[in-house]
Amino acid sequence: LKQPLPALGAMAAGADTAGDVDMPDVAADPPKGDNAAEDAPTTEEAENTQEADTGPPPEERVVLAEAAKEAGNGLLKAGDTNSAIARYEEGIDLTKPLLGKSPEEAGGEELQRRGVAVHTALCLNSAQACLKQSAWALAIEHASQVLLLDRDNMKALFRRGVAALNLDTEGRVEEARVDFTRVAQLDPSNREAREHLQRAKERLKELRLREKERLSAAMKGGLYQEQHDKLGRQQAAYEEEVKRRKIAGEDEITFEAWLKKEKEREDEQKKKTKE
Repeated sequence: LKQPLPALGAMAAGADTAGDVDMPDVAADPPKGDNAAEDAPTTEEAENTQEADTGPPPEERVVLAEAAKEAGNGLLKAGDTNSAIARYEEGIDLTKPLLGKSPEEAGGEELQRRGVAVHTALCLNSAQACLKQSAWALAIEHASQVLLLDRDNMKALFRRGVAALNLDTEGRVEEARVDFTRVAQLDPSNREAREHLQRAKERLKELRLREKERLSAAMKGGLYQEQHDKLGRQQAAYEEEVKRRKIAGEDEITFEAWLKKEKEREDEQKKKTKE
């Protein structure tokens, strides 16, 4: 089995204190109808509204989340990683409901900025703590939350890449390669990112060779020849798509994501044929 990476380095280590991202746009409320009876909320809508309004108000959520972040940082420095993660997750749960709100609903633009900043820091710090615990899937989840708000956050990209590389499947290692590639593009002088990128490329070759050998051995009896041929065609088509995207300056795509898109396209064509 592959051993975990020995050192996380500067990009993975160290607690983050703030974030600097914009909130997503919020759709405007639909226009109200002329009929008062039609506009009146149903019992179910009223219950949902009441449920949504429960919990601390925005300002209290932000203050409590900032306190949870500081407490988590202290626990992390003291070596109590599990407790640090628990405090970070408390803060994440407090700030997550604020992310989809308008500035007015979030208590004003300044409070909204503080909410996004502390949410970003909590997720980054939790991802770092999860790496220390070899909780790879949870580290990916928390880093990905940051990337939903800031797609080029280098710490989130790097930490997600480290976690994915340690999961050591072809799909995850490919995801790690994409993340490290992006960090290297954003910061060409980042030696850690370049080293991890090279490691991901080498591991990807090993995994693909192993899979090829496994399939080759299975094909000797001729039972899986059709699957082998199909995989070869898919690999060739995927490599062509990678080249096309690179020339067009489009985002990279993993083999798994490409397969999913191809299946959706084939299903849509079958549906149209039946119609």
